[in-house]
Amino acid sequence: EREREMKAFFFTASLVVTCWAQHSIDADIAIYGSTVCGIAGFVTAARSSSPHTKIALLSQTEFIGGMTAGGLSGMDLRMPVGGVLAEMLQRMGTGVHPSPNFEPHVASAAFAALLNETTSAHPNAQVYVVGSVAQPAQLTAARWIASVYTTQGFNVSARYWLDCSYEGDVLRYSGTLFTMGREARDTYNESLAGTEGYPFAAGRFPAAVDPFVQLGNPASGLLPGIVRVAGPQEQPGQASGLVQSYNYRLCLTDRPSNRRNFAPPPGYAASNLELLRRWFVALGPRAQQLTMEDFFLIRTLPNDKIDLNSGNSPFSTDMPFLQFEYPLAANQSVRASIAAAHKFWILSLLYYLATDPAVPGPLQQAVASYGLCADEFVRYDNFPPQLYVRESIRLVGARVLTQNEVFGAHTAASPRGVGLSNWLVDVHAVQRVAVPLPSPGGQGRLTAYVVADAGTRNTASQVSQLTEIPYDVLVPRPGDAANLLVPVCASFSHIAFATYRLEPQYAIFGQSAAAAAVQALEQSPSPQAVQDVDVDLLRRTLQAQGVLLNASDPGPVPNPVAALAPCSDLRSARQHWTFNYSNDATIRLDFAAAARHHSHSREDSVTPSNICLSVYGYSRDPGAQLWTATCHTSDKIPQHQNQEFVRIQATPADTFFVRAQLSGMCLAVGPNSTVVQTECSNPILWQLGALRGGQQWVDSKTGWCLTAAYI
Repeated sequence: EREREMKAFFFTASLVVTCWAQHSIDADIAIYGSTVCGIAGFVTAARSSSPHTKIALLSQTEFIGGMTAGGLSGMDLRMPVGGVLAEMLQRMGTGVHPSPNFEPHVASAAFAALLNETTSAHPNAQVYVVGSVAQPAQLTAARWIASVYTTQGFNVSARYWLDCSYEGDVLRYSGTLFTMGREARDTYNESLAGTEGYPFAAGRFPAAVDPFVQLGNPASGLLPGIVRVAGPQEQPGQASGLVQSYNYRLCLTDRPSNRRNFAPPPGYAASNLELLRRWFVALGPRAQQLTMEDFFLIRTLPNDKIDLNSGNSPFSTDMPFLQFEYPLAANQSVRASIAAAHKFWILSLLYYLATDPAVPGPLQQAVASYGLCADEFVRYDNFPPQLYVRESIRLVGARVLTQNEVFGAHTAASPRGVGLSNWLVDVHAVQRVAVPLPSPGGQGRLTAYVVADAGTRNTASQVSQLTEIPYDVLVPRPGDAANLLVPVCASFSHIAFATYRLEPQYAIFGQSAAAAAVQALEQSPSPQAVQDVDVDLLRRTLQAQGVLLNASDPGPVPNPVAALAPCSDLRSARQHWTFNYSNDATIRLDFAAAARHHSHSREDSVTPSNICLSVYGYSRDPGAQLWTATCHTSDKIPQHQNQEFVRIQATPADTFFVRAQLSGMCLAVGPNSTVVQTECSNPILWQLGALRGGQQWVDSKTGWCLTAAYI
């Protein structure tokens, strides 16, 4: 049955991609890149344009959906969403599961169906596989991009261009101003900007390992995976043209009937992982305590699958020594070789962990219990075809958004905002280096060495506010390319981009950019430069399309029940907290019911005396302020069963947010039913209204559940 389902899917997908014999495409709006951004833009342009408008989605490969369909199945989402993105998530069935996580083939099927529906409904909307941009674009004297030639021999002409690729190739080959890597700390006065600098303490391996092929002998050369020796002359805060590491997001399973055990890739040699072996030795007895979670960030997916991402270990699926040439590669064969090298190293790592005798037993047993999913990426030997290009080049546009504008008091409402963004500063390691340090008793001589993954900026303490992203970061400067919009490689500083570079944001601003292109094409007597688009009109259009523009209006709220209780009795737990609407909203906590469930005796057990509920809300009245109900705890369990917990004057039109705190740790109810752990000192607002009945999230520390049901 599963095989028939997959064959049916690939047949459907083959109808989506249209390859014509002739090698010319003439479009009004050309959207380059079949990423989630490109698909959102294509659907938006088709739905909002006239039937005569010619819309072309230009896919670089036959694989549709980018990272969202390519293994990034544990979606990074910390904000309410609307528009086409919300529709995509619904099609992927995220309302069925307690978080916006989905199997890769489900995302692929959802995208295929959406594109098929779009091309069927719009007579001039087509999808093409064209390859990548092959040479500089043809521009008019007024700096309008006239045409682009691709690696598969297509000459594509268009009146407006959306560059929705991860690489930013239309941006690059159009001659539009762009940048790459990190700005210096003083370029935009950003405290987190620039290089890490000597002695690279943040990214050092937790135990000292010798970096040289022959122990203690620098002349023997560096071990595989170490880029260079970094010295004390490298000061922090300097500019750098290097990008952060890439990887693949793997879909694995421990279900034997669907598991393909890890096999050595062609050319495998355990000696390539000598640095890892030495690290295990240096850890000593601590190595026996290592788990998969120490190596990888793991997101649980349906049907006994996981999304495997790089974790906090020095060794993970990130390869901070392979990606440097990728953004400005001279041709696609160079990029293909870089992608192949990432695949080789990742498969080598997993095979080594699962089989090599140097690996600690508990860790090896855990890794060996997993394998590639036999029912995922069937056409690609069960390995995802999409390299995770976390960053490439970036537009230097009409406005550059910086760290100072996505944090704190500087995140005021933007009258030119065309969507929302929110994430932490998420920069992965840039390069693996050997760092010389003074030897004990060595009179200051740098003769001791450690290894460091330099360049990381990844901390939950640096979380951006819910930011209203202005239209100006999507378009070039006045006088630069007049018909180009860049919603992926948009105009941010490196640090600000680290809070933006996510699949949900790419979908949101793909829709915003497409709506702007349609407006520029159809709302003026003659084609209008993208820099001259009426943003007020664009915002009204986006709001009508369901896009959330203001941090204070994340959408309507249904009547949910949220409950926190031991997982043993979820039915009763759903009665703990209720929201009821009349002329006001009342939140009640059934302390007595909570006490009945409190029967376990672990030291980290949650008692009613340290359950804390915080409620936030935004009024739909544009002039109203944020209202807050402060956290309340009880010193002892009330004897009456329905203790009124918080009472707020509000209406059903208001939006509610909730945060539940357990012993100093916070659980946040998020969009599409997600519940995540976050620092209480840095609260993030989450829309409670996205909860759906019967959903739950289990806190691994306390063993308690947060559950939702409609009333």
